[in-house]
Amino acid sequence: MKKLLALMALALSIGTTNAQNIQQIQEKADKGDVYSQYLMGYNYHNGVNGIKDLYQARIWFEKAANNGYGAAAYYMGWYYYYGEGVQKDVNEAARWFTKASELGMVAARQMITICGNSAGSNSSSVEIDDFEPNNPPILELVANSVQFVDPNGNNAIDAGEDCAIKFEVINKGKGTAKKCIASVLSADVTHGLNLGSQQLPAILPGQRINITLPIKANLDLTTGKTDLVVQVNEPHGFGSDPVQLSVSTKQFTAPKLQIVDYAITSANGNKLTKKQPFDMQVLLQNLEYGTAENVVVTFDVPKGVLITSEGGASRNYLNINGGATKSLNYSLIVSDDFKGNIIPIDIRVKEKYGKYAQDKRIDLQLNQTLASNKIEVKEIESEQKSFTIETASLTSDVDKNIPEVKSGNTDNVFAVIIANESYNRETGVPFAANDGKIFAEYCKKTIGIPDAHVRLLTNATLNDMKHEINWLRQVIETRKGEAKVIFYYAGHGIPDEKDHQAYLLPVDGYGSDVSTGYSLNSLYKELGDVSSKSVVVLLDACFSGAKREGDMLASTRGIALKANRGEPQGNMVVISAAQGDETAYPYKKEGHGLFTYFLLKKIQESKGNVTLKELGNYLAEKVSQQSIVVNGKSQTPSIIVSNSIVDDWTSWKLK
Repeated sequence: MKKLLALMALALSIGTTNAQNIQQIQEKADKGDVYSQYLMGYNYHNGVNGIKDLYQARIWFEKAANNGYGAAAYYMGWYYYYGEGVQKDVNEAARWFTKASELGMVAARQMITICGNSAGSNSSSVEIDDFEPNNPPILELVANSVQFVDPNGNNAIDAGEDCAIKFEVINKGKGTAKKCIASVLSADVTHGLNLGSQQLPAILPGQRINITLPIKANLDLTTGKTDLVVQVNEPHGFGSDPVQLSVSTKQFTAPKLQIVDYAITSANGNKLTKKQPFDMQVLLQNLEYGTAENVVVTFDVPKGVLITSEGGASRNYLNINGGATKSLNYSLIVSDDFKGNIIPIDIRVKEKYGKYAQDKRIDLQLNQTLASNKIEVKEIESEQKSFTIETASLTSDVDKNIPEVKSGNTDNVFAVIIANESYNRETGVPFAANDGKIFAEYCKKTIGIPDAHVRLLTNATLNDMKHEINWLRQVIETRKGEAKVIFYYAGHGIPDEKDHQAYLLPVDGYGSDVSTGYSLNSLYKELGDVSSKSVVVLLDACFSGAKREGDMLASTRGIALKANRGEPQGNMVVISAAQGDETAYPYKKEGHGLFTYFLLKKIQESKGNVTLKELGNYLAEKVSQQSIVVNGKSQTPSIIVSNSIVDDWTSWKLK
């Protein structure tokens, strides 16, 4: 057993000391700055700037330790353990090592045990087994081996993040290094950081070992910089020289996970019914700047409702950045075992901390109208350092925030809305059902038409269309010239190849047989030859129809043949989505027909207070511009008015 020859020095980097003179440091120390008090002790202990004085060193270390600086308490423990500048006292050493441990100095724990084994003996020598002074170990950190490792790769310690320092140490001496401790310390007082250390196995002469020291940051971490010092201590003073790293720290920024939108679609029908599969798209978004980690989304459905999609009820995400979205798609079916009309869907969202996510309940209703087209959602991944978070959506901006306006007298205003999307024999019309549904909402909420005065038909047959148009005619007749009428149609239009007259196509009609359609001239006659204040016809359709070869209608709203759209009658204004042989395109990004999207947009922006002339000019400009951008082809809305109101219609409004 040989005498322990040297004090285990905690030689922190003195870059700060070199940058400041001793007077500047002492001024800060005298004012109570704990780190400056520690630096004063360090300077006196190591003779920096020629001022070695163990008595003064102990005084400053004791001040810093009593003010909560763990490294200073660690020094005090060694002073009493060896009797450096004080009377040797193992019990007092144990007290200081315990304080150092409580202040986060993990390396002090081993010395607490050693002091406990030596208690009651204050002899001037402390024995350490089999150390050979003639063949000491010499430890060095391998050049360029020190690395800072953080999971998210931003080269900073984020609050709540587990990081690490990795490095390699080599024994260049002739003796084996035993009972060494590797530690990472902070030269600054950084709240919220837990720095790691570890006792190393014996390191043979010439041996290299790899070391990983953990750095754990809790949610109290503040934004700034911390100077980390990495060192391997050897009990006899032959440890490595310290290496300092300056690392940025970032305070915790909370995420906020919410289900911001959802959509229900089905390729098999337009109603949510039992034993018919349907899809539910759910949009999850992080609405704050903090990254959400370990996200789990669970989809809970009641008895009698089955999830048939791959992946089952749960979705897992390692990280969701601030502003980012995730689109979750579920396939579902309702069996006869389900009882009731309301289907409660509970979506549970959890993240790492268990408090920055909101659950969502969505109530679906049997027989509610469904769209047949899924909306293609491009997930947002926001990684830029500075950005504005906007709430994402599966639905269009015009489907949300529909203005609710208290209207004046609308007792004489009526609307019939026909939205034909799913055809029995022809290609469907993308988003027509949604067009009709949302336009009906605007009629009720923004234009202010009483609910009972708004009739919405989705996927109407020829008889359905005749019935509703006849109802509208009867309404006009009973109002003795005071009625104001809106007729809206979204769906296919076809031409008569002989006389080029235009027809609306019911869902049970044939694109090649105009006798199965409803002619525009018949519509104009039914609604225009009875006295009214106004009749506004809105047509999100084109009338180029099928190719002459008899091919099926294209998935866009018709091609090829130029149709004669007839002459409006009475006090009638007709606003059509396209001219001549143009196509009335869908606006896929918004989930609407292009014409209908801008129709709704103008009503939304104006809260319904817009004249027909203003509306027509807006549609002509916006639709034609956007069609070129998104479709690469022209689509130009047009306005046709009856001869009797050439000068009067421009000031009319939908209300």
